[in-house]
Amino acid sequence: MGRIPEHVIQQVLEAVDIVDLVSEYLTLKRGGSHYKGLCPFHQEKTPSFTVNPSLQIYKCFGCGKGGNAVGFLMEAEGLGFPQAVRALAERAGIVVPETAGEVEDRTTGEILQRICAAAAEWFSGNLLKQLSAGGAAAEYVGRRGLDRDTVERFRIGWSPADWQGFVEHGRALGFADEQMQEAGLVLRSESGRYYDRYRGRLVFPIRNVSGTTIGFGGRIIEDSGDQPKYINSPETALYHKGRMLYGIYEARNEIRRERTALVVEGYMDLIALHAAGFANVAAVLGTAFTADQALLIKRFADRVILLFDGDEAGRRAVVRSAPALLGAGLDLRVCPLPEGLDPEDLLRRDGVEGLRRLIAEADEYFRHRIREFHARQEESTPAAYREFVQGMAGAAAELRDVIQRHELYQRISRASGIPQGEVARLAEAESARRRKLQEQESRRSAERGDGSGSATAESLRREGEAAGPEEADPRATREQRRELQLFSLFMRSPDCRDRICERLDLVTVSHRLVREALKQAVGAWTDEDSGVESWAHACGNQRIRRMALNALVEAPRPGDAREADEILLLLERSRLDRRLAEINELTRAGLSGLSPEERRGLAEEFEALRRKRRELDDRRRSEY
Repeated sequence: MGRIPEHVIQQVLEAVDIVDLVSEYLTLKRGGSHYKGLCPFHQEKTPSFTVNPSLQIYKCFGCGKGGNAVGFLMEAEGLGFPQAVRALAERAGIVVPETAGEVEDRTTGEILQRICAAAAEWFSGNLLKQLSAGGAAAEYVGRRGLDRDTVERFRIGWSPADWQGFVEHGRALGFADEQMQEAGLVLRSESGRYYDRYRGRLVFPIRNVSGTTIGFGGRIIEDSGDQPKYINSPETALYHKGRMLYGIYEARNEIRRERTALVVEGYMDLIALHAAGFANVAAVLGTAFTADQALLIKRFADRVILLFDGDEAGRRAVVRSAPALLGAGLDLRVCPLPEGLDPEDLLRRDGVEGLRRLIAEADEYFRHRIREFHARQEESTPAAYREFVQGMAGAAAELRDVIQRHELYQRISRASGIPQGEVARLAEAESARRRKLQEQESRRSAERGDGSGSATAESLRREGEAAGPEEADPRATREQRRELQLFSLFMRSPDCRDRICERLDLVTVSHRLVREALKQAVGAWTDEDSGVESWAHACGNQRIRRMALNALVEAPRPGDAREADEILLLLERSRLDRRLAEINELTRAGLSGLSPEERRGLAEEFEALRRKRRELDDRRRSEY
């Protein structure tokens, strides 16, 4: 892509107020000459994210990220530098000149954005014409109670039943068939003919928090029995369903104002609630909550209330969603709907006030699950009983507050009759199982080369260097730098790979983005070593690829193995320190509710950890 002139970049930075920009992603409160808020890039309870309006920069003293308005948008949206500059320029009404040949040389992401924007406009225009002139889509929209204002607010559209309606429209705009297929809007038959994916469907554009259309959902208007009711965009370079929530763009300001998000399962449920005056609603996209989705909603909310369908599938979706939401530090509530009803059904039956009353009575997640278990205990099988205990314990294990976690183990123990120590063991096992599944998914992502792991922020290298010792917690900064260096050693020195894989537990890597890079690199590693180099060149995440290639440029050094050993020792020491601090916190809390055996077990663990720590210190003094 042609280079954006420096004076244009400076003009954009001068035109955009970073306080206004950041306020679209989190709640800022003024404190003296600065603004503070909870960092949108890592999980925290005490605000460490600051914005300096005089210097027009931001800085998080927890995770170390910092920069100007362009850097913030790159982090928040996972954009490249030119994309971020252009997005801010458009916001400020500044024209960014294009150099000769630049249109042909656009990145894949920008081309897909243009295709999705064109498709959203075409779909919307089709439905608006039908609303004026009549037609099957207009009749369906009327039956569902959607007025024109709602249709326009959510840019709901219509894809005619023609096989090549959008294909021909896209070609007329200059898009190649392969590009439209890559955007997920068209399919290719075995004979090589391209045809519309959403033909004969009502279409719901999916927008990210900045309002950019990145994908679509489509619903048939006449159930024929031979087609799925809903279809969604496939995974693309722009759209990953596990990272996005439908309606988050429209709801983000109201969610931020109320600090509470209502979450439903479907497009029509969300739109019905918005039309009824509930503006703080988002919807999952055909999946239970992921860690990325939970972190996205944590930018705006402290509390999440789940309004899932009142059937067995809805109840299971609640259970599957809990670990990610609780792990993000959100106050999770559940609003159980009557059997067989979804939120739209309930609105029709009980009206707005009826739904408001039900939401006001939403129960804390663990209390809801215990009550549900007792209510259905007579019909419970041994398998259902075990599933309840494992699910509850696994969700409790995601809580970051160690005292709250152990209090929940007590409640689960009382509800189930299982000793608290066994509940804790089940919790650890379930948490480990979940981490293993996440690692397997990351490896599959690496094998696909689709870059669809959880690393979406800008520069791995810059993140490790951003916080100097005078600005951030020195211990955290040192640990992050060690993890970054360990990744570099893994990439450049084949002799280090065995020892790193053998001794490093990826789950313990505190640097989120380095953990993702290591997961992908380890997943790509083969006995011949060439797999790592091939992965580095083909990695779909441009930022991870740049960091990996930078490391590969460096030649292996004689002292690499020794350096890797020392870093692994220091990281193990940090892990021991964290566990020792956790046990100390429990001790200060008085160990209330623990049996004598459990107290004795903690004391023994504490002493064993201290011995291990002394051994590591002795080893480091003697060997390094």
